[in-house]
This record gives sequence, C-alpha cells and structure tokens, in this order.
Amino acid sequence: MASTPGSGDHRRVKSAAFLFACGCAGAAPHWLDPVRSLWPAISLAMVLGGYGLRTVLRADLKRGDTAEAFELDREGLPSLDVVVAARDEEGVVTRLVERLTALRYPADRLTTWVIDDGSLDRTPELLDQLAERHPRLNVIHRPRNAGGGKS
Repeated sequence: MASTPGSGDHRRVKSAAFLFACGCAGAAPHWLDPVRSLWPAISLAMVLGGYGLRTVLRADLKRGDTAEAFELDREGLPSLDVVVAARDEEGVVTRLVERLTALRYPADRLTTWVIDDGSLDRTPELLDQLAERHPRLNVIHRPRNAGGGKS
C-alpha cells in the first residue's frame, strides 16, 4: 500500500526520537537539585500537551480533505453480506442497524442480515420496523428452541 507524501515519512525515526526525548525528560529531574527538578516536568507537560493538541486539530482539518481526495473504485469492490445474531437486544439493535445501513459502501453490493434468535423483548418488533425502512435489511426470525445453537 502506497503512502501519501508527508503521512508516514520517517515515522519510526520520529517515534524513536520522541521516545528518547520523553526518557530524557523523565530522568532529568533526578539529575537536578530539588529546587530545579520541577521545570523539566512542566516543560514536558507543555510540549506533550501542545503536540497532542496539534495532532488532534490537524486530524480534524485533514478529515474533510480525505473524503474528496480518495476516490473509490466501486467496480472492484466485492459484494458483502453482514450477518448479525440478535437475542434480547432491544436496547442496541436500532442503533446497530442504523449504523450498518449508514456505511459508506455501495448499496447494491451490501446486504445486511439480522437473525432474531427468539428474543423475549421487543427486538422482533423493532427489527420488523427497521426492515420496512431499510430495503437492504433482511430479518430472519428463529424460535428460541430452534436447534443448531446460536445464530
């Protein structure tokens, strides 16, 4: 896999240098007298905080550009079937199905199957309602005492 310019250039060297600097900053207070031993810790906290803030802000700024720059070859993508076993999942099944149907994958190549394993709560009702809203969602209802183990 090819990397984009600037994304991983000398990543291991940078990581090693950063680790070495952290080690030195952690050992420095032991070499200094007690009056001055607090300054390396404060300096390290400022550097790490600034670096972390820079990393987070940089990722947020780049996130919008990557979606436009990355063009997906839809013809080369395989067809996928996502299979989910659900038994008494009333609290999470709606959110799960909504997230699965919101995946950025070609709709004609993605089919979602949710198998209700004889739920005693409202899971079957919720799945039927979701199947009406999402045409790519297939729901299978199995009795609780069906053989073959869990789906």
